[in-house]
Amino acid sequence: MKALMFGWEFPPHILGGLGTASYGLIKGMSKQPDMDITFVMPKPYGDEDRSFLNIIGACHTPVVWKDISYETVAERLSKYMPPQQYFDLRAHIYGDFSSKHVNDLGCIEFSGRYPDNLLEEKFRPDLDRDKRNVDHRVQFSGRFHPESRHAKL
Repeated sequence: MKALMFGWEFPPHILGGLGTASYGLIKGMSKQPDMDITFVMPKPYGDEDRSFLNIIGACHTPVVWKDISYETVAERLSKYMPPQQYFDLRAHIYGDFSSKHVNDLGCIEFSGRYPDNLLEEKFRPDLDRDKRNVDHRVQFSGRFHPESRHAKL
């Protein structure tokens, strides 16, 4: 069975209680036979225990196609994901996200932390947060688990 989960944090980096809850759910699910678990979070640190799940950083997922060499990707992202995974994700870009601010890898950058002032962060006009979050969920659901693309996210 495949499971695609979204969360804000994952141990050993805990900002609140969601990371602890996510860890418990995923660890329990991983004990079931034939589980394939993908956990998407805004910005992994690279030191998370990936022995029982696949962690994908939304900040490492290209949403705009950029012509980047394998060596560049390996140098910048190998701590977080196998370089080939970046290219596999890039090969499945199906939306037009060129209006979004992206880095030189074609990825939207996330801070990976709670801002000092949540209200200021929520109302930043340059973020278009609600649409960006939905766009990423649709991108991930179609890339990792095509059967979940039409599930309510």
